[in-house]
Amino acid sequence: MQYRPIVKRMLNFLLGNRATWVYAAVLLYPDGVSWQRTAFSAAMGCGLPVIGNYGDGIPDDIEHGRNVFIVSDSNVELLYQAIKTLSSDIDLRRELGTTGRQTVLARPTREQIAQKHLEFYLALKQEVPL
Repeated sequence: MQYRPIVKRMLNFLLGNRATWVYAAVLLYPDGVSWQRTAFSAAMGCGLPVIGNYGDGIPDDIEHGRNVFIVSDSNVELLYQAIKTLSSDIDLRRELGTTGRQTVLARPTREQIAQKHLEFYLALKQEVPL
């Protein structure tokens, strides 16, 4: 598709300039590609409601209707309904944004994940003599 390079450039700009997220009402991202997780996390971390796709890279803690709206990229009617629902319900946008932000903040940091890996391997090293 021709729009992918343009969308990717725009997304890279937004990810590099997160202050611009405050001017958005919703992240509409129906194209499921592998770098989608970064966009979801960045938008959710800023408290922005997200409409996305069941593509690669969506974490297990993403739940349709709780912290994002997930639609199939091939179902235009569901995409339209999701846009219509969020555009007409400010309370729902706030709820999805707040819940999404809480979801991202509850995730372990890279440092915490690295520490868990280190602890696992150190424990393994003690159990299995070389």
